[in-house]
Amino acid sequence: MEEVADSTACLLVALIRRTFDLANMVAGDATGKSWTRQADLQQRGITRIRGMRLGIVGMGRIGTAVSQRARAFGFDLSFYDPGIPAGAEKGFGGMTRYTSFTDLVANVDAVTFHCPLTDSPVVPGGPEGTRGMLNLETLPGPDHPGLFV
Repeated sequence: MEEVADSTACLLVALIRRTFDLANMVAGDATGKSWTRQADLQQRGITRIRGMRLGIVGMGRIGTAVSQRARAFGFDLSFYDPGIPAGAEKGFGGMTRYTSFTDLVANVDAVTFHCPLTDSPVVPGGPEGTRGMLNLETLPGPDHPGLFV
């Protein structure tokens, strides 16, 4: 569990900060061109993490561990988990709870999944399964570009 949460935090930061892209830029491309100026770096863009909104799907042991790591980076945290009883979010230290996945995705900058892949509802009588949860219908519209997954 801890290793999964650590890996998630690492990959999330690397994705948002474009670590791999920037490392390749510094090393140079196939033509031998490499990063030489601060302006090159600014043009490629580096995203500030503090204040970004992270949505966590599934607040079990791993989702909770990811939230602890993400909080240290300064993310504003939200979650979606129909299997957690109402009011449980009070124990998560200021996280915003969304009752629909579509609402979560529309209000965050990045989303991470820590739930089982199912075709049937996770909670009896609950919403549909998690397979295909993120799709063209649930992706945010053009007014909210650039969702990190």
